Amino acid sequence: MLIEQNKIFSNQIKSVNKEVRVIKGCQTLNEKVGNMTIVLNLVESLRGDYMEDRHWKQLKDKTRTEFDHKASTFCLDDILRLKLYKLKPEVE
Repeated sequence: MLIEQNKIFSNQIKSVNKEVRVIKGCQTLNEKVGNMTIVLNLVESLRGDYMEDRHWKQLKDKTRTEFDHKASTFCLDDILRLKLYKLKPEVE
């Protein structure tokens, strides 16, 4: 659902008048939506059955963070804080 909503938002930004798209705020928004696209696709991968503890350890090492992916409080916000869009090739 989030992926579809993000695609809709991305398409809305692309359909904005060319003069508006060059405004810094619009460019920033477009960048944020692009980053979210990357993150949501990576999150989809992280949900896979093939993810083992060693994969999560590698992710922690790459992001230089410590988190408990098995905690009942672990949520999307925790993933967003990792800024996975900066590490897309490594995370994939």
